[in-house]
Amino acid sequence: MKVDSNDLVKLMKECGIEFDENRVGNDAILQESGLDSLDMANLFLAIEETYSISVPDESAPSLVSVNAICEFLNANL
Repeated sequence: MKVDSNDLVKLMKECGIEFDENRVGNDAILQESGLDSLDMANLFLAIEETYSISVPDESAPSLVSVNAICEFLNANL
């Protein structure tokens, strides 16, 4: 299974995370697109539940863009 940016944006919408979809590109920093720290925590929780994967605390600070999260997921699924 390969996770892409569309999958991640869909998951963000399903979580009820409000963001500027026009600013969420592959390399865009998610917090600059309207996500706050609580949104990021909810996103990581949804990722863990959806993909049955653990996002280690030490990895979370580097997972700031759609690309970074997709790369992490694809490397660990």
